[in-house]
Amino acid sequence: MVRNNDDMYSDASRVLLKSWLNDCESSHDVCTYTGQDFLPTRLLDLEDVDTKQIVRVVLSSELKKNTRYVTLSHCWGANVPFQLTTDSIAMMREGFDVAKLPPTFQDAIDVARWADGTFDSCYPGHG
Repeated sequence: MVRNNDDMYSDASRVLLKSWLNDCESSHDVCTYTGQDFLPTRLLDLEDVDTKQIVRVVLSSELKKNTRYVTLSHCWGANVPFQLTTDSIAMMREGFDVAKLPPTFQDAIDVARWADGTFDSCYPGHG
C-alpha cells in the first residue's frame, strides 16, 4: 500500500490482531452472528490490492451469504473527497485505484489484507 509502518506490520502486531479477532468471534454474540440474511449492501473486494492496487465495489447479492468481512466505522466530516454515488458506482464496480481513497481507508484496506481479509465494508459513501 501507499503507507507503511514497520511496527504496525511486525509479527507481534499480527499475532495481537489475530488474537483480538479470535476473541471477538468467540466472545461477542454480535461478532459470531451467522444469520443467512445479512450482509452490508455493498463491500469492497480487496483481492487485487496486493498485485494491482485496485479495489472494486461488489454487491452483497453477488456473494455467498456467509461471506466474512471486516468493517470500518468512520465519520467523514465536512469534506468527502471520493464518494459512492449513482454516477460513480459503475466505475467503482469495475475497480479503482486505492490511491483515490483517503489515507484512513488506505490503512484500513492495508490492515484487512494483512489480516487475510478479502472483503471490507469501508466503501466510500452511504450504505
